[in-house]
Amino acid sequence: MKYEKPEDINIENNISKLVEETFKVHVWKDYSEFAPIDFFVTNAFMEMVSLMEVKGRVAYNSNSFKEGVFIPLDKIDYIYKHAFNDYPRLNEVWYVIQWKDKVTMAKILREHEVFFKNMKPQTATRQRESGNTTNLCHLIPLGWFKALDEWI
Repeated sequence: MKYEKPEDINIENNISKLVEETFKVHVWKDYSEFAPIDFFVTNAFMEMVSLMEVKGRVAYNSNSFKEGVFIPLDKIDYIYKHAFNDYPRLNEVWYVIQWKDKVTMAKILREHEVFFKNMKPQTATRQRESGNTTNLCHLIPLGWFKALDEWI
């Protein structure tokens, strides 16, 4: 994986540790350069609990966005076309965000596929240090995001 900024590594490490402590799971980084999802989450028996995507939005508060949080269309495609098929016991993918004020998580569930299929992709442009990028994205509703301890 290529990191936009060095602090992205710290955000991933901090969130991984926080998720492990909160949910009593093991978090494993996928270090392949083009990994579609950042982490594998397993239980004490090494059974897959979830895949996990981690994002740092430390320049924003958790209430900075009105509608939702953009997730690239290719991530949603990977989740529904590959992840849920490749891992038949997998039922959810965790999308964890480090905000300026807190860490929140949304669960993208197997049954949400209809929700995303019925949603028209939107074009989102993000400012990055390496230049702006424009992607087709879906919105994860803000109501899906909760503080980590609210998921226990």
